Amino acid sequence: MLALALALRAGLALAFPNVFWPDEIFQTLEPAHRLLFGYGVVTWEWRTGARNWLFPGFLAGVMQLSEGFGPGSTGYLAGTTLALSAIGVLPAWAAWRIARRSTGVGPALLAAFACAVWCDLVYFAPKALNEVVAGNLLAAAVAFAPQAGEAPPRRRLLVSGFVFGLAVALRPHLGPAVLVGIACVARRDLRRVAAPLLIGAGASFALGGLVDALTWSVPFHSYVRNPIENLVLGRSRIYGTEPFYAYLKSFLRVWMFSFGAILALFFWGARRHPLPALLAGVVLFVHSAIAHKEYRFVYPVIVLIVLVAAVASAELLETLRGRRPAWRRRALAIAALAWTLASLAAAPRLSTKHVVNGDRDRQDALYWRRYEGSKRSFTALSRRDDVCGVALLDLGWGFSAGFSYLHHDVPLFEVRNPDEIPTAQPHANYLVSRRVDAARLAAYSRERCWGRICLYRRPGGCQPSPGYDLNARIAERGQ
Repeated sequence: MLALALALRAGLALAFPNVFWPDEIFQTLEPAHRLLFGYGVVTWEWRTGARNWLFPGFLAGVMQLSEGFGPGSTGYLAGTTLALSAIGVLPAWAAWRIARRSTGVGPALLAAFACAVWCDLVYFAPKALNEVVAGNLLAAAVAFAPQAGEAPPRRRLLVSGFVFGLAVALRPHLGPAVLVGIACVARRDLRRVAAPLLIGAGASFALGGLVDALTWSVPFHSYVRNPIENLVLGRSRIYGTEPFYAYLKSFLRVWMFSFGAILALFFWGARRHPLPALLAGVVLFVHSAIAHKEYRFVYPVIVLIVLVAAVASAELLETLRGRRPAWRRRALAIAALAWTLASLAAAPRLSTKHVVNGDRDRQDALYWRRYEGSKRSFTALSRRDDVCGVALLDLGWGFSAGFSYLHHDVPLFEVRNPDEIPTAQPHANYLVSRRVDAARLAAYSRERCWGRICLYRRPGGCQPSPGYDLNARIAERGQ
């Protein structure tokens, strides 16, 4: 089941490169690339110290180890995809571990299968987003945590606490939920259970503070600066606001055909597994109270809901063991088919029409192919030695693939319309455009298109562009 989960996540990510939101490149892969290779786009978060280097540092290590896997950026991008996909199988492992405590092998495998194939978990797992990795770690922490009536060894409690704290270090918004969860688990045995959980969580969260001390010169600098910038100064509101119930609407729209069944399984399973259900509720409440909402922010909620529902489906099937054993295998096959069909029905609804902050005026509506051309064109350019400048026509830097995909330390020019092409043309021998207007791109010849994004090339080299700095222009605009 874990091999199936890994194959689905990594295979689909490599076969259908896409961009859910620019943060998956410019807040994680791009700073990792800059840390390792010395150049990249610098956003306002990394100028003000509002981001922690823990996750980009991990990605930089993966990049360094996998750089030799292929030419240009292909090697280390494949490495990061595989590493993140491997982390992304944790919910399937957690479902197996939790279900196995109360069911046989068959139902436990069903629980793992449900998490292995669920579309949201498959789609988001390979993406370099803090909330995604934190959500997957949260599932693992729940699996290590004690269940009702259990007396786990101290070492397991320390591991559970450490993973809980690591999730919070990557995504501080999960802090209230983790504290509530630890209090819930430890309420009956504060001395034996609470202490190791809190020690483990404190140790991993302190790691985030140490990274801030080494990079921003102040312990926990990013954990203080980020809420000041987004909540106090209102930066996040620039990107849009949504009502309190927006996430529930998104769940209903994406899971439309299976929403009722998953919710029923979730509430049935919450009776026996209150910890993940409680965590899901608190995380959803905290994020619903924040005005700026994006579907990816509640990925931890999706993981926990699907985890509880998957385990509940396994435990329901376990009741057939003593009642009608002959039907047990058929019921397992039917349940696995139901999970598969539900996932397949929801997958096409992962689009700008059905999720919070859909950005409907931007490129392809279906997220599985969204901005595929940006990634493919920049990856193709990374394998060429003649690149000396790249122009972006009607494609802002935020929806390019950045230097982490381009992997050439060359100027990157934003061109708002074809009339501005002559300005950038002497300095850029390649052009990536969302517009196919051959008559106005006479100097460039089209090489290939992926969806609505095309790659163009002109013969010859590039003239120097003294004084031009994309990062300086981004800083002037406060981006």
